[in-house]
Amino acid sequence: PPSHGAAIVSTIIKDRDLTNIWLDELEHMRERIKALRSELSEALADTMQSERFARLEREKGMFSLLPLNKGQAARLADEFGIYVPGSGRINIAGLNSDNIPQVADAVRSVLC
Repeated sequence: PPSHGAAIVSTIIKDRDLTNIWLDELEHMRERIKALRSELSEALADTMQSERFARLEREKGMFSLLPLNKGQAARLADEFGIYVPGSGRINIAGLNSDNIPQVADAVRSVLC
Protein backbone atom coordinates (compact mmCIF):
# COMPACT_ATOMS: atom_id res chain seq x y z
CA PRO A 1 0.00 0.00 0.00
CA PRO A 2 1.02 3.63 -0.44
CA SER A 3 1.86 4.01 3.24
CA HIS A 4 4.75 1.55 2.99
CA GLY A 5 6.96 4.01 1.11
CA ALA A 6 6.28 6.71 3.68
CA ALA A 7 7.09 4.28 6.50
CA ILE A 8 10.42 3.41 4.86
CA VAL A 9 11.33 7.07 4.42
CA SER A 10 10.36 7.78 8.02
CA THR A 11 12.58 4.95 9.26
CA ILE A 12 15.55 6.21 7.25
CA ILE A 13 15.15 9.86 8.25
CA LYS A 14 14.83 9.03 11.94
CA ASP A 15 18.09 7.06 12.00
CA ARG A 16 21.31 9.04 11.51
CA ASP A 17 23.29 6.04 10.19
CA LEU A 18 20.57 5.12 7.68
CA THR A 19 20.28 8.75 6.62
CA ASN A 20 24.03 8.93 5.99
CA ILE A 21 23.96 5.70 3.96
CA TRP A 22 21.06 7.05 1.90
CA LEU A 23 22.83 10.37 1.31
CA ASP A 24 26.00 8.54 0.22
CA GLU A 25 24.00 6.39 -2.22
CA LEU A 26 22.23 9.47 -3.53
CA GLU A 27 25.54 11.26 -4.13
CA HIS A 28 26.94 8.18 -5.90
CA MET A 29 23.94 8.06 -8.26
CA ARG A 30 24.12 11.81 -8.89
CA GLU A 31 27.81 11.52 -9.84
CA ARG A 32 27.14 8.44 -12.00
CA ILE A 33 24.43 10.23 -14.01
CA LYS A 34 26.62 13.32 -14.33
CA ALA A 35 29.48 11.17 -15.70
CA LEU A 36 27.15 9.35 -18.12
CA ARG A 37 25.85 12.69 -19.41
CA SER A 38 29.41 13.81 -20.03
CA GLU A 39 30.33 10.56 -21.79
CA LEU A 40 27.24 10.66 -24.00
CA SER A 41 27.77 14.31 -24.89
CA GLU A 42 31.41 13.62 -25.82
CA ALA A 43 30.54 10.47 -27.79
CA LEU A 44 27.87 12.31 -29.78
CA ALA A 45 30.23 15.24 -30.41
CA ASP A 46 32.89 12.83 -31.70
CA THR A 47 30.61 10.73 -33.88
CA MET A 48 28.59 13.66 -35.26
CA GLN A 49 31.58 16.04 -35.54
CA SER A 50 29.36 18.66 -33.92
CA GLU A 51 28.79 20.37 -30.60
CA ARG A 52 25.03 20.02 -31.16
CA PHE A 53 24.71 17.77 -28.10
CA ALA A 54 26.90 19.74 -25.68
CA ARG A 55 23.78 20.74 -23.75
CA LEU A 56 23.35 17.14 -22.56
CA GLU A 57 26.31 17.58 -20.24
CA ARG A 58 24.86 20.74 -18.70
CA GLU A 59 21.40 19.29 -18.05
CA LYS A 60 20.35 17.63 -14.81
CA GLY A 61 18.30 14.58 -13.95
CA MET A 62 17.76 11.10 -15.29
CA PHE A 63 16.19 12.08 -18.62
CA SER A 64 17.03 14.20 -21.65
CA LEU A 65 15.46 14.87 -25.00
CA LEU A 66 17.29 13.96 -28.17
CA PRO A 67 16.23 15.83 -31.33
CA LEU A 68 14.43 12.81 -32.78
CA ASN A 69 11.08 12.60 -34.50
CA LYS A 70 8.79 9.58 -34.26
CA GLY A 71 10.23 7.99 -37.38
CA GLN A 72 13.80 8.32 -36.13
CA ALA A 73 12.82 6.90 -32.73
CA ALA A 74 11.19 3.95 -34.52
CA ARG A 75 14.38 3.40 -36.54
CA LEU A 76 16.42 3.33 -33.34
CA ALA A 77 14.20 0.51 -32.08
CA ASP A 78 13.91 -1.40 -35.36
CA GLU A 79 17.50 -1.16 -36.53
CA PHE A 80 19.47 -0.89 -33.29
CA GLY A 81 17.30 -2.23 -30.47
CA ILE A 82 17.37 1.14 -28.70
CA TYR A 83 13.94 2.06 -27.43
CA VAL A 84 12.92 5.67 -26.85
CA PRO A 85 9.47 7.21 -27.14
CA GLY A 86 8.60 9.25 -30.22
CA SER A 87 9.47 12.40 -28.32
CA GLY A 88 13.15 11.39 -28.22
CA ARG A 89 13.21 11.21 -24.43
CA ILE A 90 16.21 9.14 -23.33
CA ASN A 91 16.87 7.62 -19.92
CA ILE A 92 20.44 8.64 -19.06
CA ALA A 93 20.46 6.34 -16.02
CA GLY A 94 19.80 3.39 -18.34
CA LEU A 95 23.12 3.92 -20.11
CA ASN A 96 26.55 2.66 -19.15
CA SER A 97 30.08 3.36 -20.34
CA ASP A 98 30.08 0.22 -22.47
CA ASN A 99 26.94 1.03 -24.49
CA ILE A 100 27.36 4.78 -24.96
CA PRO A 101 29.48 4.46 -28.15
CA GLN A 102 26.83 2.16 -29.66
CA VAL A 103 24.05 4.60 -28.73
CA ALA A 104 25.99 7.53 -30.21
CA ASP A 105 26.58 5.65 -33.47
CA ALA A 106 22.91 4.68 -33.68
CA VAL A 107 21.76 8.26 -33.07
CA ARG A 108 24.13 9.47 -35.79
CA SER A 109 22.74 6.85 -38.17
CA VAL A 110 19.13 7.95 -37.73
CA LEU A 111 19.89 11.68 -37.76
CA CYS A 112 22.14 11.69 -40.85
